[in-house]
Amino acid sequence: MTNMIDEQIEKYLRLIAEFFPQEIEAHTLHGSGDDFVVIEVNQAWMFRFPRNELSRKAMGNETNFLTEFDSVSPLPVPAQTYIGEDFVGYQKILGQQLSFELFDELSESARKRIARQLGEFLSAIHSFPVEKADSVGITCAWNGMHHKTGLLFLEQVASKLSPTARKKSILLMESLLAEEFEEKVIHGDFYLPDHVFYDESRQGLSGVIDFGDVTVYDPAHDWQCILEVGGEEFFDEAIEYYQTESDANLLKRSNMRLDARPLFVAGNIFLYGIEEQYTERLARIEAKFG
Repeated sequence: MTNMIDEQIEKYLRLIAEFFPQEIEAHTLHGSGDDFVVIEVNQAWMFRFPRNELSRKAMGNETNFLTEFDSVSPLPVPAQTYIGEDFVGYQKILGQQLSFELFDELSESARKRIARQLGEFLSAIHSFPVEKADSVGITCAWNGMHHKTGLLFLEQVASKLSPTARKKSILLMESLLAEEFEEKVIHGDFYLPDHVFYDESRQGLSGVIDFGDVTVYDPAHDWQCILEVGGEEFFDEAIEYYQTESDANLLKRSNMRLDARPLFVAGNIFLYGIEEQYTERLARIEAKFG
């Protein structure tokens, strides 16, 4: 297995060398994701390779979107310098990933600064014209996938839970699916510990990565990640800089989406047949709702 992995990495490195003008003096594999293999080159460049046809299509959508969004984003985003059929390459966004541990260590002034930056960033992406997003291939609600995984939870997963967990989780999912919202362009995978970077020297954010899941959907899907890291007080600080149309139920839906995340993930297992994760996911739901 190790030899197969090494051969694949060598193949990627040869492909990079065809486009990259510098000598490849060092490389690091960041390959734990389900969708992409990522190789860091010379501690300064990141190259992403899709693992399957779905991620290849997502990479194309990401490239098209970033070409338009880069000029209006208040935070640095990947500037894709090298674009091939099976990879993209961009200068590494420096800083530390905004982990839960890092957030807890931040001073009050630093938290306020990044709350402002997050609010401004989400304001910019959620204000991106839906028509323009559609013209570059961005679909609505991942072509209905998220709603479908919610229904799959109700149809396939809920019956396998204990009575208490089943009742609570069905109520939450049915209520969430009935919530109304205005569709906006969203990042789609705004998990701060993975995709948002912090610059300690500037006591602020240094950039946002991974736009492969950008879609047109409920902005609460992004805002739930603000709640997840900092709670409602941090949410309130960030929302002060959110310059979009008023959304009275945004906090409510964000809380609901955060609570319902393991339910959607369980439905996703049925959508993609990830059976090895099924028992673990049911245990998580039982722990939360049982």
